[in-house]
Amino acid sequence: MDWTLLTVQLLNGLQLGILLFLLASGLTLIFGIMDFVNLAHGSLYMVGAFFCATLTQWLDSFWLGLLLALPATAVVGVLVELIVVRHLYERDHLDHVLATFGLILVFDTLTQMIWGPDGQVIPLPAWLDGQVSLGDAIEVPTYRVAIILTGLAVAFGLFILVTRTRLGMQIRAGASNRKMVSALGVNIGLLFSIVFVIGAVLAGLAGMMIAPITEASIGMGNQIIIVAFVVIVIGGIGSIKGAFIAAILVGLIDIMGRSYLDVLFKMFMSTQNAETSAPAVSAMLIYILMAVILAVRPSGLFGPRGRTARITAIRKSYVARMGDPDSARGPSPITGLCQHDGPRVFSCPCNSIGDSGDCRGKFEFNSGLWTDDQFWARRVPGHRSLRSGHSCLLRDL
Repeated sequence: MDWTLLTVQLLNGLQLGILLFLLASGLTLIFGIMDFVNLAHGSLYMVGAFFCATLTQWLDSFWLGLLLALPATAVVGVLVELIVVRHLYERDHLDHVLATFGLILVFDTLTQMIWGPDGQVIPLPAWLDGQVSLGDAIEVPTYRVAIILTGLAVAFGLFILVTRTRLGMQIRAGASNRKMVSALGVNIGLLFSIVFVIGAVLAGLAGMMIAPITEASIGMGNQIIIVAFVVIVIGGIGSIKGAFIAAILVGLIDIMGRSYLDVLFKMFMSTQNAETSAPAVSAMLIYILMAVILAVRPSGLFGPRGRTARITAIRKSYVARMGDPDSARGPSPITGLCQHDGPRVFSCPCNSIGDSGDCRGKFEFNSGLWTDDQFWARRVPGHRSLRSGHSCLLRDL
């Protein structure tokens, strides 16, 4: 095996993974917190690339053009959120898809009107247009190393933002239960706007970083957005850590598959058939990976626990405290007068859980969420007692 080629391809896969992370991290925040399907996220990737190309040509400086293109992309993100996206929050996903697909057509048309049909080339400064030696026989382009380092720095910054700041706390809470966050007094509209702009800037940054390698071209985001959706599905919707790990996995699998799959196929088929079938199979590998992960973990590698998982955890908590209502002996003696009403359903008079009175009403535990008459709160010191005139019904939905 050529270890030099293997090392270079691993670095190429890491670079692709970093670019996918920059695109997918904003997308997973928008999808996870806002429950908004933004097909036009790839258009922001394209807009960032064109802004960087134009500003680099005007200012004759790639880094200055990149730094000024970031706030310009943020402004575009603000305008898109205010004019279009904000009016779609309460609509279903089909409306999101139709509206953002229309935005793709609008962005592509406006880009052609402003910059023309030809692509825009971004020249690199001399100190980025060289090679870095990683040993005696391994040389990689300096700019590709710069992309990897920039992506890792952004990933670290996002980690600090999400885990160590008040805004990050609100983002994590919004990804878990945005209705509860709104009920607690958080300005959910402002939070949505901030998250959308962060996503737009990250997408634009990905476009700016890739444009010097390829070029800024019309529709450049329309293909990569599909891979970005694969990344967030694999990693788990709303998870930055999941987006990072999934992006690296997808990048490595894509590059290594294109480089070595034909070699593997030549071991059991003819050279012509191997070289013909390997590219097609390598293009399928990331989708095969997605299907396998969804079969094992439907919420993704680091996705939020679904409703079934939450209710299962709550049921385990009930069994630990009160006994299993489905067991042969029924609930534990502490439930006293609790009546087993059927599979996964039972009711308790108030005096059986420390209150008094003949409770005739019903309390229903619904949708995995507590209500004002919480059953478990009656057994926690410091919480108010269950009001007389009620009984408790726990239904494992």
